[in-house]
Amino acid sequence: MNGHVYPGSLRPAPDGVLRPGAPWPLSNVMTPLSALPSALSCVRAEVRAALTRWDMSNLTEAAELVVTELATNAVRAAGRSGQPSSGLGRPTPVILICLLADRVRLRIETWDQAPGFPVLRGAPVDAEFGRGLALVDAMTEGRWGWHPTLSAQVGKCVWAEIPVRDAPASPLLASAVPNRAATPGTN
Repeated sequence: MNGHVYPGSLRPAPDGVLRPGAPWPLSNVMTPLSALPSALSCVRAEVRAALTRWDMSNLTEAAELVVTELATNAVRAAGRSGQPSSGLGRPTPVILICLLADRVRLRIETWDQAPGFPVLRGAPVDAEFGRGLALVDAMTEGRWGWHPTLSAQVGKCVWAEIPVRDAPASPLLASAVPNRAATPGTN
């Protein structure tokens, strides 16, 4: 994903412009993966490993479901983007997954090189496709969205945040950031 800004380093400001945000205490940026269905098992394995390292493995099931849905959408979008999916001398579109965590949330970002943006739709009960974002919406209590990349290339970041409130405090987070609940004047 040459030309893309480091995932997780930008946040949409109220005016919609992406600006640098506060650093996250815990972050894991995966190596870019070819936008192929076979990448999904690698993505899930990396999520499991990161959450285990962070002592947040109780979020694994929800995080695997959310990252699988977002990564599947990124792979499908790359396949529809008109970019070559393989071939001699032709680049294969890639996806990039970034995990970020603090005491409040686990943020999952999926970066791709495809045009368009995600839209939450109601899918008929017998439909084979179309329920992914509804699952993400339910698992994240509606805390998901997207923003375009800042590069000249086409692409976007689709993100979702899973609340950490039910997770036991990770020792890594305890030493990395002050407890927000104990800091007056913070939310």
